[in-house]
Amino acid sequence: MLAALISEASLYIARAEDHVKAREEAGLVLERLLAGLGRTSGVSLGRMDPVG
Repeated sequence: MLAALISEASLYIARAEDHVKAREEAGLVLERLLAGLGRTSGVSLGRMDPVG
């Protein structure tokens, strides 16, 4: 699942008109997914606001 997400994010960024904005958006999605897989709820990877 993670490999597919990274692959799709790469395509999204490559095809976007604004590569910088697309990379930020894709990065946030990836960070949220990884935080959701963590053992502790509310884990922040830096840019995200704490959950719950």
